Amino acid sequence: MIIRKFSILFLLLLLKHFALAQEIRSSLVYKIDLTKKLSSEIEFGARNETINKSSQQYYFALVDVKQELTKAIKLAGDFRLGKANQNETMIQFDEDYSIYRYGFQTIISPQTKNSEYQWSYRLRFQNSYESDNKHQETIRHRIQANRDYNKYFEPYISLEAYFNLEKNEFKKLRFKIGTEIKFDSFDFEVFILTDNTIKTEHYLNYQQSQAFGIKLLL
Repeated sequence: MIIRKFSILFLLLLLKHFALAQEIRSSLVYKIDLTKKLSSEIEFGARNETINKSSQQYYFALVDVKQELTKAIKLAGDFRLGKANQNETMIQFDEDYSIYRYGFQTIISPQTKNSEYQWSYRLRFQNSYESDNKHQETIRHRIQANRDYNKYFEPYISLEAYFNLEKNEFKKLRFKIGTEIKFDSFDFEVFILTDNTIKTEHYLNYQQSQAFGIKLLL
């Protein structure tokens, strides 16, 4: 009964967010197990963002490598190459529209017994280069909670803070909720997220953007 109510609520939330979303994200992910503790993911994706009746399309390819040190700690590195179809009236908001980006991250997932939730903390450094040769160095802190209801359905919720190293201040908060839907030969991930800029000395205007996304994981 609880699962059914949560599923209905989550579906309604997805439909509402899809109607309001300024950005639609979709991607295809291939996962490769290189060794027992070393894996890689190759992702091809597209995004369409609409602001003030202007739109921009962004296409990217990403390669990610993860090393499991222990059951609770993973290290990862990634590289992303992207291309944006610019619109003269379109305003770019952040590093997501860079030409290329690389990053390194540590994921800590404490092993908790007799708990319905799996908590994790991700510390990520990323360097983004845009088409005008500008770059941004960012530290991202993310806390996430997953709950494995059954072998088919695993919802999650996360909060992430972006810290700009050049300005030495937090610039954005990201709230994300989604779920993995698991099948025998592939998985789906569906999510919604909201980005909120933090008003500071360097970011004077408060901005909020919403996105709806879906991933096919092979």
